[in-house]
Amino acid sequence: MTDVWFDFARLSDDGAAAVFVPSKTRARPTAYELKTIFQKLAKPTEKRIIAPSHVVRIRRDLNDSAIPHTSLKMKSQEIHVDWRQLYNLYFREKRNQVSLMDQWSLEIGDAWIEESRARFDRGEIDMITQLKEAMTKFGDAASDCQTQARRVRISQQYQNLTRQPLVIDKAYLRREERAVSKLGEENHLVMFEESDDEDADRPSPSSLDEQLEEVESEQEPQGGEYDVENESEWAQSDWSSDDDAVNSD
Repeated sequence: MTDVWFDFARLSDDGAAAVFVPSKTRARPTAYELKTIFQKLAKPTEKRIIAPSHVVRIRRDLNDSAIPHTSLKMKSQEIHVDWRQLYNLYFREKRNQVSLMDQWSLEIGDAWIEESRARFDRGEIDMITQLKEAMTKFGDAASDCQTQARRVRISQQYQNLTRQPLVIDKAYLRREERAVSKLGEENHLVMFEESDDEDADRPSPSSLDEQLEEVESEQEPQGGEYDVENESEWAQSDWSSDDDAVNSD
């Protein structure tokens, strides 16, 4: 099944839900594709939690984070999402990733930089080699921190659904490596796409923390809660997202 993209269209009348519709700039999904996408959203399973077939994209950043409190409107082809919880889950994971990276920098990164400078001063490496080593070192660390933050989220979702702890075995690690690698490739591509969003609209770290604190006291669904129309008509599915959008493959 090809990728299916949903773009943000409007807020609901009460402002509680963000409404997404099939993207007008991409191929329109068939009725079968919509049914299969909606069924996957409506019925989280162990496999779908461990290896999500969707991504959420906010501006030039995307992740396969959870989509909470979703109402699926088959007739109007709409996905209604609790946007506060969506942003809460999305940016909480990002904040966790940044915290892990900060910790790595204090414990390993800063010392590595000093040693790299010393090697450069002693003439053991040139500037090009130093830059290449730094890009590899810090790039690998960032990927590892992303993996750790993602694993925390998946472990919580998995335990919420199954009441059992997530087992980190070889099969899981293989799926995790593929998923993180794919996310990295997709994030690299969207960074260079044109966007109508202005960077000035981006929340500062302090305002982001304030926004998260406002909703952290609310009940947080780990696997998603769904209100489904015409469930008996559905087949099976797979799916992924765009600028404040949702995409499925």
